[in-house]
Amino acid sequence: MTGLLGSILGFISLIMAMEVPPPPGVDPTAITISNIAITILCLIYGFTGALITYMIQKYHEMQSNDNYSSDIEKPKEGFKLFSLIYFIIYLSLNIIAISILSANSGNIIILPFESIYYIAIITIIFILFYKGNSLFNLLKDLFWYIPDANNNIKYNLQFIRNVKKIFAMIISVSLLCAPIMMLNVLAMPPQESNILDFNTLSFSGLKHGGIQFFWILSTIILLTIMEGREATKLYYLTGKISSGDRFYSIKYILGPAFLIFFIFIIGIIQSLLF
Repeated sequence: MTGLLGSILGFISLIMAMEVPPPPGVDPTAITISNIAITILCLIYGFTGALITYMIQKYHEMQSNDNYSSDIEKPKEGFKLFSLIYFIIYLSLNIIAISILSANSGNIIILPFESIYYIAIITIIFILFYKGNSLFNLLKDLFWYIPDANNNIKYNLQFIRNVKKIFAMIISVSLLCAPIMMLNVLAMPPQESNILDFNTLSFSGLKHGGIQFFWILSTIILLTIMEGREATKLYYLTGKISSGDRFYSIKYILGPAFLIFFIFIIGIIQSLLF
């Protein structure tokens, strides 16, 4: 999913760069095509990485049980320093990528202030839908290992997996609204700053959909980490492995990603023809 996250960032940068005049002597069509190629390349990297990880996992599952040690050390309760370090590294890489893409898009901030709306919606969903013992303890799973009761662990796992599906559906529904906006803007004259001589305003729906996709996908990545922590707690408590949907990314994430690129290509063709 991290490869797809980079692809979505590239897509947002691509649309915002379409609204900025290129430097003198630079072909705007070549810039657009190269940005599309980089965006799709990130998607291929993400898919390839997921496939390799899946094959390694299947390889270990197919090994004889005799090759594995049954003595697994139980995590110690308390703060996990390495979890915080990994989170800081992940956050830093995102900030660096956003800074580079913003510079390449004409120094436009590719995650504008409106992003606060999506963060607020995600927070409200968490607060309204969670009925477990402590939402704060659930969020602490990112940096802490806290043993919990059996029933609450099972509820947390179910809650996390359902919320991940809800977020994926929100992405799909919001992107389905983009073609409607494209049709509404089709009759408007081209913008003066347009670099491809057609109305890039029609892609504003996709731009906001991409920004929403970024924040929701980032949340899903963090939820997946929390899900793994809760599954670990359940294993040490009951000896049972609560496996989630291993094809979640294929069923719920690649679908909206394909949708956003498909609508974008159709919009390009529509704008050039009309």
